[in-house]
Amino acid sequence: MLQCIPTRFEEQRLAALYRYSILDTPPEQYFDELTQLIAAICDVPIALISLVDSDRQWFKSKVGIEAESGPRSTSFCGHAIHQDSLFIVEDAQADPRFADNPFVTEEPYVRFYAGSPLVTDDQQILGTLCVIDRRPRQLTDLQQLALRTLSHQVIRELELRRALYLADHRWTLARFKRRLGNLVRSSLDLDQICQLAAQELGETLEIDHCSISLCTEAVALCSMSHYVRPEHIHHPIQWHLPDTLAEKALQQDQAIAFDQYPAEKAPAVQSPQSLLLVRTSVQDRANGLIALAHYSSRHAWTSDEIDLLESVAVQLGLAIEQAQLYRSVQAANLELHQLAYTDPLTQIPNRRAFDETFAELWQTALLHQQWLSLIVADIDLFKTVNDRFGYEQGDRCLKHVAQMLKAGIRQQQDFIARFGGEEFVVLLPNTDTEGAIAVVTKLQERLAQSDTTQLPVLPTLSFGIGSVIPQPQHTPEQLFRVANQAVRHVKGHGRNSFAARLLATPE
Repeated sequence: MLQCIPTRFEEQRLAALYRYSILDTPPEQYFDELTQLIAAICDVPIALISLVDSDRQWFKSKVGIEAESGPRSTSFCGHAIHQDSLFIVEDAQADPRFADNPFVTEEPYVRFYAGSPLVTDDQQILGTLCVIDRRPRQLTDLQQLALRTLSHQVIRELELRRALYLADHRWTLARFKRRLGNLVRSSLDLDQICQLAAQELGETLEIDHCSISLCTEAVALCSMSHYVRPEHIHHPIQWHLPDTLAEKALQQDQAIAFDQYPAEKAPAVQSPQSLLLVRTSVQDRANGLIALAHYSSRHAWTSDEIDLLESVAVQLGLAIEQAQLYRSVQAANLELHQLAYTDPLTQIPNRRAFDETFAELWQTALLHQQWLSLIVADIDLFKTVNDRFGYEQGDRCLKHVAQMLKAGIRQQQDFIARFGGEEFVVLLPNTDTEGAIAVVTKLQERLAQSDTTQLPVLPTLSFGIGSVIPQPQHTPEQLFRVANQAVRHVKGHGRNSFAARLLATPE
């Protein structure tokens, strides 16, 4: 077994870890939501935020295991922190480095491991966000992206906490920063965060106007939130920050302060008398701009006000990045879900979606003692279509049938899926045999009357119906078997018809 060894810059790495004061702290919802999210995205039973101490790995958050920590010497994370990219072991039993590792041979029986290092801004690696499975496997590109993205989120949260701690040297200003920090940690609603930040800044500093804008390109600004002092609420602010000044503010870290803003020649609208600008950024990349303005009188900006604004800009920069990354993860997660639960050819649910839905509807019918019917539909002589006209025409036929079946059921109640090949399944909750026969009759009519000009032949289907009021001794598999037997009976006696059977209660 390959033992873990200290990193090349172990002393600096440990110093970076300890400065966050995160070890041995209680579980927290923010981190737990990240591990739950990555476990769901990667479809694994175990996910961890693992911080590697001098002789142990400690889990800030965990899904799927009970242990709070483990020895560093045999940890997978101890190897992962030696590189700044994903560390993946697809099959630990086949990997000579880990085949006899106690985490492989004993609980939790690790077969697959993927860890994304938690890299600080000064390039120190604190640990990993990792996912673990008990079977060998691979991650898709989207899952790898999600793992890297959420590991960045862990670091962003730690950096945010450290920035808050270092900046908490003035009571009045610290109170505001804590409120904003709590909001950033508890919400991914960027509109809400920016609006409350603008209001808090305006009220805390007693200014006339505060605006927070996002930038998507080098200079392009998109206004997010505004605060206007109540006595000025009926006098809308019409002045716009000049592009040249916005560009200058976005290119430098420090705030730009005007105690007396230069009056514009023949201004069309009232310009501010005093102005304070600071960009929000992440890793020296501007992602927004905060502007504070006094219109009614001149104002000399104090160092405390400038320090507060720069501190808020750090938090908002992280909040903006966090929200944008979360949206990316949501989009990736939605795409993964669609890939996992949708048949790519027909664009209706697949067998995996059917299995889960069948189990849910079965439990509902069992609990409320309601009818549940299952229809198994098989395209007649589909192999002949493929053989005579080619697979492209066969695919058209499958898509046509799928859409006809989908359009012929109750959209908010019933469920249709492609079970495999030329076979489709329909679940009819709260529907007895008579009702299921009516549905099949309607589907047959719809198919017979559908526009098939783009198809080589008019497809027909054989239907098998199984119905039951589930009892504790019944199983979903039994109902499927009854419906499948019915469709086989139809196919053996002429096709293009249906047969219905009840799932009998065992004696």
